Amino acid sequence: MKVLVVGPGRAGCQLALAHRQADDQVVLLGRRSGKWQGWARRNGIATATSLKRVPPDCVRLIIAVADADITAVATVLCGILPPDKQRMTIHLSGMTGLGALSCFAERGEQVAAVHPIYAFAEACSCDSARLGGAAVTVLASDNGRAAAKSLVRKWGAKPLELDADGDRRRYHLALTLASNHLAGAFGRAEEILGDTLGQCGREVLASLAVQSIVSCAQVGAAQALTGPIVRAELSTIKQHLAAISKQEREKLRPLLLALTEFAVDSGRLDKSAARRLRKLLSA
Repeated sequence: MKVLVVGPGRAGCQLALAHRQADDQVVLLGRRSGKWQGWARRNGIATATSLKRVPPDCVRLIIAVADADITAVATVLCGILPPDKQRMTIHLSGMTGLGALSCFAERGEQVAAVHPIYAFAEACSCDSARLGGAAVTVLASDNGRAAAKSLVRKWGAKPLELDADGDRRRYHLALTLASNHLAGAFGRAEEILGDTLGQCGREVLASLAVQSIVSCAQVGAAQALTGPIVRAELSTIKQHLAAISKQEREKLRPLLLALTEFAVDSGRLDKSAARRLRKLLSA
C-alpha cells in the first residue's frame, strides 16, 4: 500500500513510521528541509518537499497539519491527484469535520476525520510507532467508515465512532482540559516546588499526578478531589499564598478559582465556604 503523510511533525512522523513498519511504501512530505528527512531515511521512509514528488497512485493520504491549513492542503492535493475511489484521505484534527475534505468526497472518494486521543512523542524521536491501544475517534463518509477503522487498528489503536451531530468544539475542549491543562498545572507545580526535593522532584510530582488520575478513573473527579480547597482550609491556603510571590499568585489565581467552582458544582464544597475562598483568592 502506498501512503502519503503530509506534515513531518509529532503525529505525522509517528504515523509514517507505523505504516512503514507495517511494510507500506511511505512518503513523508514537508514544506522545507530539516532533520526530519534524516530521521525518515534512517527508518526507510521516502521524503519530499515538493508536491511534484507526490506519488499519483497513493491510496492513503494522511493530512497531519495545523487545523487552519487542512482545507488548503486537501484542495492542492485534490488538484494534483487523479480521482481514485479506492483512495482514502484523512485528517487528524479533533476540531475539524469532514467539510475540509469535501473536494475528495465530491469525487466519490473515501474521507474521514480521524483524531488520536494520544500524546505523540517529540517529532523525529519515536522508535515505537504503534499507539498502544489509545482511543482514536472516527468520523467518516459512509463509504469510508470500514477503511478508517481498519487504518486505526493498523496503528495499534482502538477506533471509536464520533457522533456526526456532536459538537466537536466541546469534544476538543474537554480533551485539552484533560491533557494540555493538566500539563500546565504540572508545570506550575514544578516551578513552585523548585529544588526542595532535589532531582526527585519531578518524579514525586508525576507519581502523585498519576495517583490522582487513577482515582478519577475509578470514582470520578468529584469524589477524587481532595486537598485544602475542597476542605475549605483557609489557614492553609493563606500560608500557600504567603509563600509565593505576587506574580506567582496572579498566575495561580485562575486555576485556584476554577478548582473552587468545580468543588461547589460537584457538591463537595458549600456556598458559604466558597464565598470565603473566593474573597481570599481575589484579595
